[in-house]
Amino acid sequence: MPSVQARAETKAAPAAEKADGWDFCSRTLADDALAEFRAELKRETDPAKLRQIKLGMGIALTNAQPKTDDNLDKAVAAFTEVAAGGARDELAAMARYYIARVVERHRYAQDDAQAGEYSRKAATLYKELFADMPDQLFAQLGMVKYAMITIYDTNLPTADRPKVLADLETLLPKITHPLAARDFHSELGAAYLYLPEGVIADAKKKALEHYLEVDRYGLQRFTAKADLWIRIGNLARDEKRNDLALEYLGRFVAEYPRDSRNYYARKVMGELGRPSQVDLNDPASVARPAPSAAPAPAAETTPAPAAPAPSPSAQP
Repeated sequence: MPSVQARAETKAAPAAEKADGWDFCSRTLADDALAEFRAELKRETDPAKLRQIKLGMGIALTNAQPKTDDNLDKAVAAFTEVAAGGARDELAAMARYYIARVVERHRYAQDDAQAGEYSRKAATLYKELFADMPDQLFAQLGMVKYAMITIYDTNLPTADRPKVLADLETLLPKITHPLAARDFHSELGAAYLYLPEGVIADAKKKALEHYLEVDRYGLQRFTAKADLWIRIGNLARDEKRNDLALEYLGRFVAEYPRDSRNYYARKVMGELGRPSQVDLNDPASVARPAPSAAPAPAAETTPAPAAPAPSPSAQP
């Protein structure tokens, strides 16, 4: 016979919630997600909820293995139906974003020429989505993808890159959602950082400015934040902004004592004029600076729509 305590704990334990299609979708368990969505589709009658279910089915079909043209065609059909069901609402923006993602990321390209064709088509779809719904988060996330396609176009002559980057810079005031703005700054920072030397005279300065904006918005992934702080520290040193370099390298040393770059960061700090405060054998010798005022870190997962049903936490 169970004890009184055991009986009480058993009675108090809540029933485990059954995972729904979106739970499975967020973990890229496509078969489970499809089974749940198909079951929901049979019993649901509310048109608004049906759109959410069809969006989830499209995402699950995109991730289904093996990846086939048939599944991708069905996914695009589901997204198209969702997009047609709402003029300019959040679900429509998400559906159109995922249509472009299928073209950009999931269609099999037989050669470089076809891959380039898919990229150009996706870029057009992202641009059209943003033109139609510039305030929607997924339209702005699409412009991050547009920027990536544009920046990494292998057919773009080096001499044309300054003009392309200048054009992308003009989009920044329109990218207002923190998640999209952070990622847009990150792409521009990388574009300036890896330009061939001499193409843009102040490329490193521009890269530093964009990476500082990324840090202002905030990163949640532990390793990504480490890479960002090291990168800012190095760029600040190169730009002779020693106080800024010391601030970010100091943050890195205090936050990541076991990172293999810790010794390097402390060595650079010593070279920049803080030798008396930096013991290369003692990470604790670097005082962590007080955090500056900044907005809360932007989430790195795909945000949920305002509608009752959640959206997947990972983009296909």
